[in-house]
Amino acid sequence: MGDNTLSIGQSSLLPPGWTSHISPAGRTYYHNASSGVSTYDLPKPKQPKREKPVSKTLISNTSGWLKVTTNKGNVFYFHPESKTSQWLPPPQFDASKRARADDDDDEEDEEEYESEAAEDEEPSTSRDNGNGATGEAPDPEGVQKNTADVADPNDDDDDDQEWQRQMAEQMAAEAEAEATAHMTQPTEGQASDEGTSTQPPPPEATLEDQKRAFTDLLTSLNGTPQEINPMAPWDLEQSKFSHHPSFLALPTREREDTFNEWCKLRIREKRAAKAAASTTTKPSTSNPSRTDPFSSTSHSALLSLLRTEVRSTRTKYADFKSTFSRDPRFTSYGRSDSDREKLFKQHLVELGEEKRAAAQRAEADFLQLLSDRLPGNYRGKVVAASGSKEGLMEVWMEAKRGLVEDRRYDAVGSSTRRSELFGVWARGERRGPAGDSSSARSNSAAVGPDTAEARAKEKEAARAKALREREEKLLLDAIHTPHTSYTSAVTQLSRDPRFDSPALTDTDKQQLFHEHQSRLSNQQDSRIGSVFARYARSLDTHRDDVLARTLQDDQLSHPPLSVFAEDRKKLEEAYDRWDAVRKSEAEKAFKEMLGESAFVEFWGRLKKQASSAPEQRTQKQEEDEEGEGTTLVEMAKKVDLDEIESVLRNDA
Repeated sequence: MGDNTLSIGQSSLLPPGWTSHISPAGRTYYHNASSGVSTYDLPKPKQPKREKPVSKTLISNTSGWLKVTTNKGNVFYFHPESKTSQWLPPPQFDASKRARADDDDDEEDEEEYESEAAEDEEPSTSRDNGNGATGEAPDPEGVQKNTADVADPNDDDDDDQEWQRQMAEQMAAEAEAEATAHMTQPTEGQASDEGTSTQPPPPEATLEDQKRAFTDLLTSLNGTPQEINPMAPWDLEQSKFSHHPSFLALPTREREDTFNEWCKLRIREKRAAKAAASTTTKPSTSNPSRTDPFSSTSHSALLSLLRTEVRSTRTKYADFKSTFSRDPRFTSYGRSDSDREKLFKQHLVELGEEKRAAAQRAEADFLQLLSDRLPGNYRGKVVAASGSKEGLMEVWMEAKRGLVEDRRYDAVGSSTRRSELFGVWARGERRGPAGDSSSARSNSAAVGPDTAEARAKEKEAARAKALREREEKLLLDAIHTPHTSYTSAVTQLSRDPRFDSPALTDTDKQQLFHEHQSRLSNQQDSRIGSVFARYARSLDTHRDDVLARTLQDDQLSHPPLSVFAEDRKKLEEAYDRWDAVRKSEAEKAFKEMLGESAFVEFWGRLKKQASSAPEQRTQKQEEDEEGEGTTLVEMAKKVDLDEIESVLRNDA
């Protein structure tokens, strides 16, 4: 065993007499050659012996000063009453007495010091005080108190009692600390005979020490490329530590069990760390915006986001959500997406009203611009145009040249709408001034009772219209597909208070629902029809080819057209409806083209005339030089579909 031990030698960190060595298992231990002690723990250096007083002598002709000698031969002077200590003798100590006292005290101190050293080696015993009473307790450190030159021992003890007690307590505490430090020094083994080996043997490691060394090895691999996966089996992870001395020193039967125990502890550590991390990342419950999802702060934050980012009423909630799903202003409001979507739709309604109001103001300003800039003769020009669209456009193109630089002109964004407003202005169809409206109100007030019933009817009609618009808005918010039946939609609609309005009967609700479904169906047919038109360029394109290519279109991979990709029967029905409408429109356009073609009208009339009345041409007419009449009739008989098609092919 000693042959396999590696000696490191004396280290500056070790106390004198201690050397460090490495055992065959790879652990470092320490050995003291003088005491034969070996230990795995780093030995602590022995505390140096502190300087302590060993004797005191009362100085005569002074006010109670004592001369104190320490175990290191140092001398100082102490005054018990004032508790003053100093290296120099007191002033009352004259030079002659000081010299004589120094000579005597030196001899006495030397004798007392030698006797004190001899007594330190012998066990202390109690001493009789000379009067038959119980002996005085020995000093904690075996310090002998010298009472030489003291005239009255009792007086001296009274004067110095407090000082002795303090010094005794201090020296007792120091002795106890040294004894405790000495007792805590581990001794795990004895060195073997020095004649058998030049190196001291390592202490015998227990099974617990071997397990601890192996688990320390596994823990030290954390955070390294060789980190142990606690969820992996023993066979896969064994190669990472199979050559380490701490693993080899462990008995074979204990290796896998120790590894499994470490894996359990490691898994618990990871779970605890994960739980602590999740706890720290949780939002604070003291934040009112977190505890109340409908607080004014979160509501205003989402509204601010909507007003900043959503500027079009055609924006879809799904697109808005995908863009701002991680924005705290979006996630802080509401308990679910339905709450946020409701606020989103409310914003769209408000945005639409704002845009309509802005458009109305822009149109009113544009009409005022026409009145301010255009002379009245433009109205006459419009009347002279006989109401034709082309004539109105010519007058408008001339009139707008002086208006394009005004900001009120650009406020109306559509050029078509500007021309329509010009026609309204030219015909005088605009709101009258304030005086006219006031006179109209006075005239209506003069009628009085005759119009009361009419006003009541108008009010009731407006109320019914508002209820219908409210129901239509509910359907627009809740029903997004034309494939939902009224029976299945009632459950969803009944949760909204707008659906339970007593002013509408069930028949009215069903009628409004079917009207809404019809509008949705028309919109869906229009969308799928645009897809069909891309793949059915002509009327003779085969139906199956169009359907096969339509199913591969990207628009059918997401709503609202994804329903056709999921149900081929619905796709075929939609194509049949679209194809029927397309053929009907093509036939109508073809007939209009034939009616507008002079070639077809002329030759068709001649051919019909020649075939319907052949008896009228029995009388032979005189042939002129070119024979025009006979030639036209004969030519009309020869006109067929191929010739008509060749003529009409270039018709736009």
